[in-house]
Amino acid sequence: MKAPGDDNDLIELTRAAEPLRDIAVGAARRDGATREGAFPATTKALAGATPELATARPYAPDLTGWFDDFSHSGMYDALGGASRAGLYVNLFANVNGVLKPLLDRTTQAKALEQGLSSDQRWRCPGAGERGAVYKPSADFPCDPSQEPLGK
Repeated sequence: MKAPGDDNDLIELTRAAEPLRDIAVGAARRDGATREGAFPATTKALAGATPELATARPYAPDLTGWFDDFSHSGMYDALGGASRAGLYVNLFANVNGVLKPLLDRTTQAKALEQGLSSDQRWRCPGAGERGAVYKPSADFPCDPSQEPLGK
């Protein structure tokens, strides 16, 4: 209930927060049974997820960076939003300064192996950026040798 006059809204807010406190912390009768409060129930529920969260936590900067790339992926031109991204693949290779066609499958496979890295399933946090690999502990499940191609 709102008391008349100024400078009493904090008192009203405090009175309204007491039932919320009771629901969050203490046990109460809900849906025909006595159940524990929301905070203790949440603590028990998240206890089993702690190892998974501990493994995922070091990757948070990589994940937020990935989200940021999608929100700032392009620029604007006269027609609106534009992005200048593309995949470049060809059947030619620079061999000793001479551009040579890759005609046979063996040469094509060798050129492909030089231009891509595969089987990188255990990258460490920060491995998307060369030299920024972070291994949180000695037993953390990642391989610091798995980095992007290039120098």
